[in-house]
Amino acid sequence: MKKKLTSGEWLAIGLTIFYVIIAILVALGMDGSHTAMNKNNIFAGLAELLNMPNIKTYSGIRILLIFILIFIIIFAFLVIFLRRFFIKKNIKTYSVRAFASYSLGFALCFGLAIGLGILFQLGETSKEGGIDKLDQTFGFVFSALLLALLVYVVLCGLVWGIIGVLNFLLRRKPRSENEENEEIERLKEELKKKEEEEKADLSNSFSDAKELMNANPQFINGVSGEGVSSSNGFLAKEIGKKEDVFKNLVAIDNENLNSVKVSDTEDISLKYILDNLQGYLATVHHLYYDKRELAEFIAGLNASKLIILEGVSGTGKSSLPRYFAKFIGEEAYFESIQVTYKEKSDLLGFYNELTGKYNETLFLENLYKASYETSKVNLVVLDEMNISRIEYYFADFLSVMEFPEEDRRISLMLLPESYDAPDNLEKGQLILTPNTYFIGTANKDDSTFTITDKVIDRAIVINFDSTQKELKFDKEFYPISLSYDGLKELFKKASEEYKFKESERNKFLKVLDFMSTELDITIGNRIIRQLDDMVPIYEAMGLTSLDCLDAIFSSKILRKLESRYDSSLRNGLSRLSKLLDSEFNQDSFKVSKDVISKYLRRSI
Repeated sequence: MKKKLTSGEWLAIGLTIFYVIIAILVALGMDGSHTAMNKNNIFAGLAELLNMPNIKTYSGIRILLIFILIFIIIFAFLVIFLRRFFIKKNIKTYSVRAFASYSLGFALCFGLAIGLGILFQLGETSKEGGIDKLDQTFGFVFSALLLALLVYVVLCGLVWGIIGVLNFLLRRKPRSENEENEEIERLKEELKKKEEEEKADLSNSFSDAKELMNANPQFINGVSGEGVSSSNGFLAKEIGKKEDVFKNLVAIDNENLNSVKVSDTEDISLKYILDNLQGYLATVHHLYYDKRELAEFIAGLNASKLIILEGVSGTGKSSLPRYFAKFIGEEAYFESIQVTYKEKSDLLGFYNELTGKYNETLFLENLYKASYETSKVNLVVLDEMNISRIEYYFADFLSVMEFPEEDRRISLMLLPESYDAPDNLEKGQLILTPNTYFIGTANKDDSTFTITDKVIDRAIVINFDSTQKELKFDKEFYPISLSYDGLKELFKKASEEYKFKESERNKFLKVLDFMSTELDITIGNRIIRQLDDMVPIYEAMGLTSLDCLDAIFSSKILRKLESRYDSSLRNGLSRLSKLLDSEFNQDSFKVSKDVISKYLRRSI
């Protein structure tokens, strides 16, 4: 948003004040006492012609009229700033929401003016006015406002017509060649000056920078192959020193975090981690998770950088990432998502053109710090992530997580190559390091938004639909020390030792083909890639590949049927259950079969 009013906004305010002046003159002319103007003035004649009331004014009428005119000017400013707000939020200024806001502002201004005017009528002592003669008071005031509007329209029309005629005549006036050349040069100078002003505004506005990057394919999703040429110069002139603009990020640069290393606990395996994590959570924190839930969480870390823990409130969704981090010797970062989150700047902050500083958030500082502490597992918890639409505030993250690890960057703001930015903020782009995982918790109730397929397909989803049952252990469990490199080494070793068997892959593909042809559920290749990454981890933890298939099938594929309630699904779901029994053994896919049974009961 610009600091100063534009020429168009000044024109709107000037026209409003012009109307207010006309209204005052009209009211004086309509005054029945004829003290302020000549008895036969034009306004009195117009009022008489239109059969408008002609009464002697008193202080109550004048005060009411003044209040209304003042609030008309206030309303003009209110519309200007509401319009700026809608433009900043990418909302059409002529949308239903915009007009509703304008109408509400008008009602408030008009109501305050009328209310204050009536209060002054209570103290009116003259015989012409007072609370008993409000009908005459309002009749005169509104007649004056209406007549002023008619005069205002006529005068504006005349002025506009005169300007149009003069402009037409001036254009038709023959000019010498020198005069024409001078006019062309003047227009070129004005155009050049305007372009420079627009560039300056663009460089200081985070939202404008975003539009520029969207227009330039090199900056889509914050991934750039070429930097901004410093020859443009418009950013370098405006941005201050990095110590002033990025105060907290520069402070992180100065902490020498590269020296921080993590020593792994010796002789641990993925099965050891699973068994001890369950025991640690139960005995130390009194949290009782099924091994399949914990296995899906651990294996999910090898398949995606986004894990969603979904279910009803109170089932331990937030506690799992918090205490898993403590178990491996780290601390999870929690970001409580707000219903107002609409864009990435709500998470990452924005450049404030008024202060000349970047408003740094704790979320941004955590991700920036992770670019130094690459040996640590960085768990970023998006608490209640679906209280706002995930595709709005998290869209850039969803996109860049599809890129190779070295290309995962989020653009914060546009910076020229010559700018001395914080060490790990090259060209205004924040690095998303491989050791960072986003863990989202999502409630299922009326206060939240449905998580779309776009998000589900990219994430690993774990359902928490049942209450925890107490588990008993006869020994003590302790935290371990586990680095990101150590975790990746365990994943790598498991992937080399275990594979997703081709026979099971073909059977599962047959089930997916049935889902597509019979139930109209199309599944992308991303599911198979995630299974390739997760199945070896399951088997290394002592579970089976069918446990992994069941978890993915129930949480990511069958959920696509949640919004469908037609009874025609019964036949297809029954055949699906039989297909699972015939392709796999009858004791497998228990969770998926429970979900199918729930859908069958619902479709009765």
